[in-house]
This record gives sequence, C-alpha cells and structure tokens, in this order.
Amino acid sequence: MIWEAKKIASGKNIGNMSTSALLLIYEKTIIPAITYNLEVWSNWQQKNWQAIEKVQAKALKQMFNLPKTTPYWGLLCELGMWNMKSRIVHKRMILLHSIARSADNRIGKEIIEDQKHRETDQCWYSQVCEEGEEYKLPVQDVGKYTKSEWKKLVKSKIMKNIVNESIIKRRQMKKLEILKNQKYERQSYLNYTSVTEVTDIIKTKLHMWDIGRNMGGNRDCIGCTREVDGISHIIHCQELKKIGMEGNKQWIEQSTLANIQKMTKFIKRYVEKRDEKDEMESNMEK
Repeated sequence: MIWEAKKIASGKNIGNMSTSALLLIYEKTIIPAITYNLEVWSNWQQKNWQAIEKVQAKALKQMFNLPKTTPYWGLLCELGMWNMKSRIVHKRMILLHSIARSADNRIGKEIIEDQKHRETDQCWYSQVCEEGEEYKLPVQDVGKYTKSEWKKLVKSKIMKNIVNESIIKRRQMKKLEILKNQKYERQSYLNYTSVTEVTDIIKTKLHMWDIGRNMGGNRDCIGCTREVDGISHIIHCQELKKIGMEGNKQWIEQSTLANIQKMTKFIKRYVEKRDEKDEMESNMEK
C-alpha cells in the first residue's frame, strides 16, 4: 500500500506537490485501513499501543525513505501528525458520544449501561473512562454535549496531550534539538516541496545523516581527523575550511527553512567528499 501511494504521488507525476499528495493519500486511505474498527476493541495493553505505533512509524519512514532509527516523535512533529493512540482515542470518544445520545433501546447503549455497573476494568467502557482521565475529558457527562461541542473538546484535549508529550520527547533526545522550539504542526514547506527534498530536510533536522557516530558509525572527521559525534561537529569544525568547506553555527541556532536547506547542502557535500576520500584510500590499499 505504501509503495502504491508513493507511485501515485511521485515527483514524476506531480512534481513539487508530491509530498502534499503523499500525505493526503496516507491520511485518507492508509490510516483508515490501519485503524478500521479499532475504536471498538477493549482491554488495550501497553504492548498493543506500542505495536500499533510501530506500524505508523514504519509506514512514515518507508514513505520518505528514512533510516529505521529515525526518531518517531520527531517525524510526527515535523509532519504535524497525531500518534496512533491519539487517533484511536479520538474515534472511541466520538463513538461514545454517538452511543450516549442515541435511543435507550439501542443495543450498543444497553451494553454500555450494563458495563457501567460491572466491577471490572477490562470492559470497553471502563477503558474509555481511563482514557478520559488521561486526556482530562468529562466522559461521565458526555451526553450533555452536542456533537460539535464534544468533537471540539475532544480534539483540543488530545492535541494538548500530544504537544505536551512531544515537548518531553524533544527535551530528552539530542537528535531532536533542532525541533526543540518548533511548533507542533505540519511545516509549510511540505506543501510545495518534492518528497526527495523533504527526505533530505528531515534527515538534517533529525540528525539522520550517516556521519560519524550519528548512525552507529565510527568515521573520523575529514577535516580535523577527530571522532565525529554528529552533524554539530562538522558544522563547527574549523579545519574543514582547508578543503573548501565552511559551516555556520547559525544554521543550528536559527533553524529557519533557508538555514536548514543551506545546512543540508553542506552536509551532502561533506558526505560526498568523505566517500571520495574513503574510495581513494580503499584503491590505494589494493
């Protein structure tokens, strides 16, 4: 399914609108297929949530040809997407409202009323109540809200939860330092940039270029010959000037799109020079 989406939304077919088209296909076809009827499942465990998050993480990384180790929350922040738990909780809350506002003889409502009086934490209603507490939603009073009021409230509470969790993740992970102060929303450049260029930009912002220890490697800097711990090193390395390369620390400190694009170009040039050096040394050994 991912392959088909990439084929339809390829740069060859759509040009610079390919990313926007790919994300639209993902939201309108792939996500509904993945989450189909998951809102009615009960007794979700932590391992279930982790498994479904891995499905989305894998799909997004395949869409943009990103390494498997790309930080999931960094990718969500850049794309302005909800994690899978938030998507499913949203669907469950909308379903709960639909049932609560329905006729008393509706089978679904009779089941919910029965579950309310059970002394178990494994039924559907009890889990929805737990999720209501987690997201600070007044589940017990759901029937008092109109459909539009409830949808608006649920969306705002879920979005607040996502943003808070994202802030924690960005503070904890060094790879997300460039996103530290970025607003959690789909970045505007995604609407007019090809998938290929977006992939390069994301790799820069999430520190996913194959440089030194950044991807588990151990290559030394081609400028100062010291061990490289990631993108930050080559941006600040003064010895690279000797081979005609000069970084700018403002690219990281002021992470505007223009600076990110300059940094991406610089990194790609560094990788090319490093690979040329590796190939030359390999030929000399032969």
